[in-house]
Amino acid sequence: MDYIKPSTLFQAIRLADCNVYPLNWKISFLTFLHAVNGAYIYRKNLLTQNVTRVPFIQGFVSYILMSLGGSLTAGLLIGIPPGWLINDNILPLYFVVYCIFFLDRNAYITKFISKGGIIIEYISAFINATSRTNTLAGLINMIRDYKDPYINNSIVLLLVCGTLSACGGGILDHTFNLSKLEWKYNTPSCLKGENSFSLKATTVATLFYIIVSNPMNNDMVGLFGFIIRLRRAIFGDFTRIQAMTLTWIFFLTIYFIYTYITSKKYSDVPFIPPSFVKIFNMNAMNAKNQEKKEKKEEKKEEKKTEDEKKNE
Repeated sequence: MDYIKPSTLFQAIRLADCNVYPLNWKISFLTFLHAVNGAYIYRKNLLTQNVTRVPFIQGFVSYILMSLGGSLTAGLLIGIPPGWLINDNILPLYFVVYCIFFLDRNAYITKFISKGGIIIEYISAFINATSRTNTLAGLINMIRDYKDPYINNSIVLLLVCGTLSACGGGILDHTFNLSKLEWKYNTPSCLKGENSFSLKATTVATLFYIIVSNPMNNDMVGLFGFIIRLRRAIFGDFTRIQAMTLTWIFFLTIYFIYTYITSKKYSDVPFIPPSFVKIFNMNAMNAKNQEKKEKKEEKKEEKKTEDEKKNE
């Protein structure tokens, strides 16, 4: 039996796409999942605030900044436009997904997806880990291929830009309250330790990718140089695909552990979707029905006794 290699699986997810005819519109599978996941999370956050509608343009700008603002912020730091500005297929896809979710005034789609319980949370974690790995690795590789040696040899630059590209949208949301009806500037909650898992996990994953994938430069000194020399001595060199796959597995592991801990902490989130609870919880239902039946019998007996006393 042939087993699928993790690198093959990751590459299949990352590179899968389809063409929409007759528009000749090339849609990336991972980009589509990221767009849907972002729209769902944004719409769900609004529902928890009892906000049913937001102005169309405001909602779209918030959605784009939260979904793609990280790569935009990182691009501004190094003077390189993000891929979604260069590729004419990406922004229209996000616009279509946004319209589907936000023209649904009663949020039927969001409520239906929410019925998946913790299973949806795991799927969302999988999408986040995969898309963030692809984003941070893509930007780091692009910086390394840049012609300016002052840019492509800076570990600090790779760490800052890689982290921002993968979770900068969340930082923008925490800074300007983009997921709320009224925007306002405040200290990002992720910097104060609140809702900081995404930032911490992305920073660690970015550093992990840099250490695993970085080629050995002769001018690399200090702590990073020592760590990379140690990695080369123990594990040797990895290709970029191997490094991306290792980072993806690392990212998935910490995301799934966090999702599991969160589900235990907030136990009101059902593990099994409500539509399937009846199938998997038949014993509890039968016990409940039996209890109701016994109560009815007791009421009948009490009524019968009262009637007999009246007749006497």
